[in-house]
Amino acid sequence: MSTTKKVLTIIFSILIIGVLAFLLTWGIINWSKVKDGMAGNGLYTQEDVQKSYEDGYSTALKDKDEYDKLINSYRDTITTQNDLISQYTSEATALNNSIKDYQGQVATLNEQRAALETQIETLNTIKASNEITITELNGQIAELSTQILTLQGNKDENERQIAALTEQLTNLQNLNTQLQENNALNAKTINGLNAQIASLNNQIADLTLQTQNNSSVVNALNAKIAELQKSVSYYEQYLSTLESGEQVVATFEFDGSVYNIQVVNKNSLLTVATPPSTAYVIFNGWTVDGEPIDLATYRITTNTKIVADVTHKCEVNFMVDGENYHNEIVLKNAKVTPPAAPTKNGYVFEGWTIDGNSVVNLNAYTVTQNVTFTAKFTKQYSVVFKYEDTTLKN
Repeated sequence: MSTTKKVLTIIFSILIIGVLAFLLTWGIINWSKVKDGMAGNGLYTQEDVQKSYEDGYSTALKDKDEYDKLINSYRDTITTQNDLISQYTSEATALNNSIKDYQGQVATLNEQRAALETQIETLNTIKASNEITITELNGQIAELSTQILTLQGNKDENERQIAALTEQLTNLQNLNTQLQENNALNAKTINGLNAQIASLNNQIADLTLQTQNNSSVVNALNAKIAELQKSVSYYEQYLSTLESGEQVVATFEFDGSVYNIQVVNKNSLLTVATPPSTAYVIFNGWTVDGEPIDLATYRITTNTKIVADVTHKCEVNFMVDGENYHNEIVLKNAKVTPPAAPTKNGYVFEGWTIDGNSVVNLNAYTVTQNVTFTAKFTKQYSVVFKYEDTTLKN
């Protein structure tokens, strides 16, 4: 063997060993990530499951022990998440029972408050009636007092009549005093009842706040439960895929999010609903590794990400004094064509701003998201030069 061939053989062997070492290192690193991800703590989102599946699938199939570990890790995760679902469901049930109890207490307090308000209304009616009677009695007392004074002018002849009128006067004064005392007592009672109503209102407000807080916690728990149930569903789906060996996973992505996941037999055709286009996101078709595909003829043979080719557009608005002056929809990362400069009496148009201060150079501005430009004006002032009554310059 010549020296050149020996050198080439050594170089080729080193390259092969390097590639193998890289693949082994990559497998070990990614398998550690999978085992960490399968610890079973916290919530697992759709993206978490997809990543752990992709990282672990190829490595696990190379080694039966590692394959079994991956399967058991998925099963342990499903068990952990089902336990979390049971825990959250119990907490939500307990909180819902508390909410029902609070609602019952609030209903009882509302009944008590209504009864107190009825008592207050009755007492106020009595108090008003007493005040009318007191006014009438005061008039009668004044009239009797006048009659007594008149009769006292001829005391000897009118002594008996004076005595009768004096007795009537005393009775009216006593009745008047009694009614005033009753009104004072009623006023005190009304104040006490109002204090009780204020206390009931505070209790009702506290119970209502606790009910609202519990409802918020219940909603959060229900959201966690729904996310966990989705995660369990994904894991069960992937377990089925791993164990069958005859199926593959097709993941459709649209505008940066998972649009659809399908587990199908190898060499199958795929069907999926066409994503709806909007004024800002336009669906152009499906791609694999950046190349366009036709789902009518494309057959899947391995786990594949199918990504939507989309065109993004952005809305651009131009505002003048709070009113829409012009708007247009442009391609993302494109330049915008500014409208004709607006005019305003007594002002000079300086340009278009985003923050209200700094004028933007629209010739160099690239649209990356929906944006609103606001017109910036500078006020003009009139300057007059005069000498005595003669205008020199304006």
